[in-house]
Amino acid sequence: MRRTAHASCCYLFLLLAFCRSHVAAQEKDLEREFQRLAQSAGGTMGVAAVHLESGRSAWLHADEPFPMASTYKVPLAVEVLAQVDEGTLSLGTMIEVRQEDYAAGSGVLAGLLDDPGLSVSVHNLLEIMLLISDT
Repeated sequence: MRRTAHASCCYLFLLLAFCRSHVAAQEKDLEREFQRLAQSAGGTMGVAAVHLESGRSAWLHADEPFPMASTYKVPLAVEVLAQVDEGTLSLGTMIEVRQEDYAAGSGVLAGLLDDPGLSVSVHNLLEIMLLISDT
C-alpha cells in the first residue's frame, strides 16, 4: 500500500510538472504569435493577455508604456454595471457634468457645457462613453 501511495505521488508530481511545462510552452507560443502579428502591424505593438481564472499570462513589450486610449472604458463600464446589479447605483441616477469634468473627446458633450447645470443619467453616460467614445 505504501509503495502504491508513493508511486501515485510520483505520478501526480510528474503530471503536474508536465502540465506546468505544457502551459509554459503555450504561453511562449502565444508570445511568439504576438510577435508575428506585431511584425505585420508595421509599428510597435504592446499586448497583455491574462487568463483570469488561472493567472497565466503572455506579454509583448511588457516594459514599455503605451497610451491606454479607450481601453479603460470596458472595465469601467463593467464596474458601473456591477454596482447597478448590487443596487448601489441606478442607471437612472443623474450626474452633474461640470466644465472641469470635461476632457477632449468627440465633442458631443462640449456643446452642452456652454450653459451651467447639465445633468446626464448614468445610462446615457455609459452610452456616450461606449458608443460615441466621448468621455
